Amino acid sequence: MSQRDTLISWMILIAVLLTFWRVNLNSSVLNQLLSDANVGPSRTGPFLIPSRMRPDEYISRKYDKQVSDRVEVLRLCRTVKKDLGFMKLYNAMVPEVFCPNLVRIGEVNDGGKWVCHPRAMPDNCAIFSLGVSQDTSFEREMQEITSQKCSVYSYDKGQPQPSVLEDYSKIRAQFTKALIANSTNLEKGERSIGYEMERLGLKRIEILKIDIEGAEFLVMPTLIKQAKMCQILIEIHGDPKFVVNLVVMLAQAGYRLFSYEINGMYHSLSEYSFIHDDCLETYGASPLAYYWHLV
Repeated sequence: MSQRDTLISWMILIAVLLTFWRVNLNSSVLNQLLSDANVGPSRTGPFLIPSRMRPDEYISRKYDKQVSDRVEVLRLCRTVKKDLGFMKLYNAMVPEVFCPNLVRIGEVNDGGKWVCHPRAMPDNCAIFSLGVSQDTSFEREMQEITSQKCSVYSYDKGQPQPSVLEDYSKIRAQFTKALIANSTNLEKGERSIGYEMERLGLKRIEILKIDIEGAEFLVMPTLIKQAKMCQILIEIHGDPKFVVNLVVMLAQAGYRLFSYEINGMYHSLSEYSFIHDDCLETYGASPLAYYWHLV
């Protein structure tokens, strides 16, 4: 074999060895990435929840140890004076569920709601908005983020401004002048949530956004009985005792607190966000420690 042929053979051998080395390196990197993005209990179709985005085991144990203390303090909110009750409420309250993709949708100053992973919402989903006012920022931003994959159904006992209806016409939303009540009485302009879901052919509400000026205490028991809902975003109006009672009722129905926002001026008008146990996987959320149902 000539010197030239020998050189060519060595060059071919080196090229082959380099190719194998690169393949093995890429395979190791890929395996590491897959390991970091292990699906665990949080596989959501095309979404993988990386292990680094789930609570550390130590954190989960810490939350578990604090449950009894939280329950004890929150029970006192039913008996103490208003100001002291709010102090105890907000000192003891923490989310029960960790949502790694938590975002506030809507106006920054007022009218916004905290949502868990809105881009994970399924196709042809339904958003119910109870209590319209004149602010459509939440509905507009939700439809922008989700590329209008959901239909928005909005309800209010009063007629909104023409600008609101104009906004709705652009974002796959419809307004119904009606009060969502415990039962249906069309002559009085009242409709139950069950009636509306049957009328619209819906089996599930992905997000219920509710701001009905204190009437939530009257209608929520019926809402959670008649409708299967994934996320409830609600402004609760009331003293600590009423807040505690409503959150406990939601927890006993399987709705877990994942976010809250304290109103700095009026503590009795604060925002709370809940997600149902059946929807954790869809939205890539992980349990921390459940305690509200024990209060």
